[in-house]
Amino acid sequence: MKFFSPLLSLLAFALLSCSDNRGEHVLTESQMVDVLYDYQMADVLAQQSHPEDPRQLLNYRQAVFYKHHISEEEFNHSLAHYSRHPQQMKAVYEGLAHHYNVQANTTSLASGGSTSTDTILVWGQKQYTLSSNLQNRFTLEQPFPRTKKPLESLRLSFLSSSFYHQGTPQLAAALSVIYDNDSVGTTAVTLPLYQSQQVLLHPLSTTRKPRSFRLSLYQMAGWDAAPQMVSLHHLRLQGIPRQTSTSTQP
Repeated sequence: MKFFSPLLSLLAFALLSCSDNRGEHVLTESQMVDVLYDYQMADVLAQQSHPEDPRQLLNYRQAVFYKHHISEEEFNHSLAHYSRHPQQMKAVYEGLAHHYNVQANTTSLASGGSTSTDTILVWGQKQYTLSSNLQNRFTLEQPFPRTKKPLESLRLSFLSSSFYHQGTPQLAAALSVIYDNDSVGTTAVTLPLYQSQQVLLHPLSTTRKPRSFRLSLYQMAGWDAAPQMVSLHHLRLQGIPRQTSTSTQP
C-alpha cells in the first residue's frame, strides 16, 4: 500500500486530536462509499471503452475526483486511513455492498430475474462480500439434497461487482461433490471479474450418488494488499436434471 509522506505528520496529529478517531481531511464513511462506487464504475467504463489506452483510465478517475470535489491525494490519504481501521473500513464495505446489491437487483430484473423451471435449487444466498483486509474467502459444505430426478450436472451462478485500488479483479472458485463411496469430483476455475455474470458448471457422476457438496470462493488478493473488494449477489447452485431419451415408433 502506498503512503504519502507529506501527510503522515498531519494524519498522526489528527488521529490523536479527533474524538471520532477519524483524522482531518479524511472523507466520511458515506463520502468514501460514494467515491469508491463511482471510482469502480469509472474503471469499468474505461476498460470497456478504451481497453488499449491506460491514459483514459486516469482521465476517468480524475473525473470522479472532480465530481466529488476532492483531490487524488485526499482520496489516497482517506483510503490509507480506512485501511488501518478495519471496523471503519467494514462499514464502508457494507455501504458499497448495498450499492452493488441495488445494481445487481436492477440487472436481475432487466434480464427477467428467473431461472429455468427444469432446474432444482440446491443452495442459494442473496449476497456475500469478500475483501482483501477483512475476509477474502467463502467456504460452504452441506449434505446433498434428495432429488426425485437424477442430476446430470451442477450450475453455480452469481452476479459480481468489484472495487480494486490495485491489481486485477479475479476470483478462484472450486466446487466439489463427495459421493457415497467417498470419491470426490472437483471443478476449479479462475473467474475474471470484468463481467458481472459468472457461471461454473460441474458434471456429476452417472454411477455414484452424491452425498455432500463443498463450495469455495477465494478472492485472489493478499491480506496486506491495497483495498480490494468483491461483492457477490444472487448466488445459486442449481441441479440440472439428466436428459432422458425418448424413442418414437415409425
